[in-house]
Amino acid sequence: MKSFQTAVLPFVVIAMGLSVLPIATSYPAWAQRSLTHDDSDDDDEDHDQACMTSHMLRDFLAKQGYADVKLNAPNRFWQATATMGGVKTLLIVDTCGHRIIHSSQL
Repeated sequence: MKSFQTAVLPFVVIAMGLSVLPIATSYPAWAQRSLTHDDSDDDDEDHDQACMTSHMLRDFLAKQGYADVKLNAPNRFWQATATMGGVKTLLIVDTCGHRIIHSSQL
């Protein structure tokens, strides 16, 4: 006859496995959110907007009045050179916040 510990052990192992399951399955969703959302308390940013692609960024700068756009350093903050009114400008654009965060004449 089996002892009580031997008979209960499979149930304990299953219960422990099921208790870890919600944590293991929720972590990937949490990690993905932390990579795609800015957790700042800025109310003027729309966190539901996707980060701009290079094509969207060119269109965005064209709507701002810039021409001859050249892009560099693709990530959340892109560097771009563009001209407006014959003046060449270096721009730093927050592609997830959809805004120009810095501009300086070259």
